[in-house]
Amino acid sequence: IRLEEEDRSTINRIRGLYLRQSSGGLVLLSDVADVNVTKTPSNINRENAQRRIAVQHNVEGRSLSEVVGDVERALAPIRDELSSEVGSYSITIGGQFEAQEEANRVMTTLSVLAIGVMLLILYAHFQSLGLSLIVLLSRPIAFIGAVVAIVITDQDVSIATLVGLIALLGVSARNAILLIDHYLQLMRNEGLSFGIPLLVRAGQERAIPILMTALTSGIGLVPLALSPGVPGREILYPVATVIIGGLITSTVLDFLLTPSLVWMFGKGELERVGQGNSNDDA
Repeated sequence: IRLEEEDRSTINRIRGLYLRQSSGGLVLLSDVADVNVTKTPSNINRENAQRRIAVQHNVEGRSLSEVVGDVERALAPIRDELSSEVGSYSITIGGQFEAQEEANRVMTTLSVLAIGVMLLILYAHFQSLGLSLIVLLSRPIAFIGAVVAIVITDQDVSIATLVGLIALLGVSARNAILLIDHYLQLMRNEGLSFGIPLLVRAGQERAIPILMTALTSGIGLVPLALSPGVPGREILYPVATVIIGGLITSTVLDFLLTPSLVWMFGKGELERVGQGNSNDDA
């Protein structure tokens, strides 16, 4: 609603505007409101048909989530006060934090989807749900190194870190796949029975390929991990450090954990798959 120009030509004319009461009588605007000339924003921003006022500030020296936690605690009593007033204001935290929260939700969905796709691919390869689960269940050893790398480099968990963890999951799974594949190969081609000698021999014969693939993957990321403050590498640096840390622990511990899991939970599945494929080849 906008008044005619003659009705808003002076502040006194605005004060002298009449308002109709619910009883039908008239009252001056100056009797029910303070009408003054004051400074106001040059623009009125709206979002979803509602007026919006943005209060902005930058974050430095602390993680965004920590600052938002402090802001939320400071806003709690204000929100409680506003909730008791009908048609009052509402407060929401947006900007980079809102984008980060949305990205976290997307990354969580994609992570679950990636694990599901990996499980399907592993099942199609091994024809065994048990062996596929053993490969996935042994992957936390890679996350141990990733967490240590994050702590040592004093990083905050970010979207780039989550991307690095997803990439690490796929890269580190290769070690377990190589070991289990070699178990099956020794059983099919050389007729070895499942036991400690088979596990030891497979580990010895696959040690060099696993170490070489880990070294080539890790060395390629070293330049990124050594340049945390270089402009343009803010996203690549967390990814590189997470993958390098995870590759170290997964490469070293895979020779212990994967054979142990296969020995405890995968003996029956390994013999079934190995013997089944041997019969098919015959």
